[in-house]
Order: sequence, then C-alpha cells, then structure tokens
Amino acid sequence: MATSTVVAYLAGLGLARWDDPRLRRLCLIAPITVDLSLLGFFKYANFGLHTANSVAAWLHVPLHLSGPDIVLPVGISFYTFHTITYIVDAYRRAGGRIEHEHFPEARHGFAQLESPATDKCVAQVLDFVGRQTGPPARS
Repeated sequence: MATSTVVAYLAGLGLARWDDPRLRRLCLIAPITVDLSLLGFFKYANFGLHTANSVAAWLHVPLHLSGPDIVLPVGISFYTFHTITYIVDAYRRAGGRIEHEHFPEARHGFAQLESPATDKCVAQVLDFVGRQTGPPARS
C-alpha cells in the first residue's frame, strides 16, 4: 500500500503542477492502473496459480506453479478505492472532465437483460472507448 500511496501522491503533485491535458490524463490513468494492478495481484495471484495447477492436473500435464505466499493486506480494497477517489477528485479540481451517467432504473445484472437502458449503456461504453483509443488504425 506504500507504493499506492507514493504513486497517488506523485500524481497529485503532477496534477497541481502541469497544465498540459495529456500529462494530467496520465496523472489520472497511471495511479489507477497501479492501484488496480496491485489489488488484482494481492487478491487473485494465488487463485490464478491454484487454478492453473488444477487445470494442468485435470489435463494430466506435469505442472506445478508456485509463487510467494501472499498475505492479503487488511482493507486493501477499501484503501484502493479511496485512493482512486482521491485521484479522480484531484483530476476534477485540476480542470479534468470525467463523464459518467447514472442509470436509476438499473438492477443488479441489468447489462445481461435486453432493454433500452442496456442498449444505451452499451452504446455509451463503446463511444467512450472509441474516444479514448482514437480512430481505428488503417492497414
């Protein structure tokens, strides 16, 4: 969690110092990527290794992957999402804009149901991803 704290702190300094929107966007994306990567590692590394070993045994493939005995830090999910909230708030205060939309009629698993709300959500996600990644490369 110390790594997460240092990265978020440096990103906050970058947001306060730089006026270039590309650098500010980097200061938003980098700490979120680091935070979610750390969270994924601590929560799922042992699960992934165990699953790979189980599948290999089922397929009769001699494989035994082992990794460090990872102890999940207490409150890592809580801390990670609070750090992300700090970065997003700092980005907004620095003049960055983050688009979001609330779907009040959405129920748990609503994306699996066919409805106008689902279609609207999928269209917005596709539009957002398209704007972030730019036009498709021509071959």
